[in-house]
Amino acid sequence: ESAPAIAAAVALGLALAATHAINQLADRESDRANGKLPYLASGAVTPRAARALVAVTAAAFLVVLFRVPVRLLPLEAAALLLGIAYAAPPLRLKARAGWDLAANAFGYGGVAYAIGWGTAGPLSWGTIVPSATPWVLAVGGVFASSTVVDEPGDRAAGQATLAVRLGPRGARIGA
Repeated sequence: ESAPAIAAAVALGLALAATHAINQLADRESDRANGKLPYLASGAVTPRAARALVAVTAAAFLVVLFRVPVRLLPLEAAALLLGIAYAAPPLRLKARAGWDLAANAFGYGGVAYAIGWGTAGPLSWGTIVPSATPWVLAVGGVFASSTVVDEPGDRAAGQATLAVRLGPRGARIGA
């Protein structure tokens, strides 16, 4: 039956939607400085509406979890918690060079990969880790390069992201 696999994918999408909204709320000033996200940064979408989106997506995530296979629940929880740790204080890994890279690489390249793998069969870490490693590295490389465009606004906002710490050239070379 494909319903558990669909539920796992939907839960991951909801976790990501909630954490992306949290991140956009936290990054309003740096996004405004970088000319990004015109709806939230311009005020077309209010912070209250964005917080409501977080609440609705987080609630939907919890409801969908009832259809997710039990073996995937720790991974789904890890996806949500890693996203919150990335975006929200007090950890706010997004604003910490190296941690921003690790959170994205392991979240999108590792945890999301493992959820997908686990929808098709048993979770065997001896198989998942080596097969996910190229994805973790690829996501890390793309993420390192993507921090470059945000460097001016992140620097102005006092965030010590990878590109702020290494400079745009160093972040590109790291990729």
